[in-house]
Amino acid sequence: MYKLLKKIRDLEKTDPAFQNARVKNLKQDIRQFQRDLHQLAKATGEATWPHEMFQSYSNIYETAKRLGVILDDILLIP
Repeated sequence: MYKLLKKIRDLEKTDPAFQNARVKNLKQDIRQFQRDLHQLAKATGEATWPHEMFQSYSNIYETAKRLGVILDDILLIP
């Protein structure tokens, strides 16, 4: 998620018009996912994600892809 957030910030720096409500919501979703993941790891100590975490992960990357934010080294499992 860090790489995706960094890519969004880089795009915003090079093209100020890239920043819009959808991008802002995506950044909020990424930050929330990071907090949820941290809380899950702290609470369970397990590396296994529940189904909801996988769904959030997929939703974030699908949204990023629709907005034109693509990372070449990210693999999405359908």
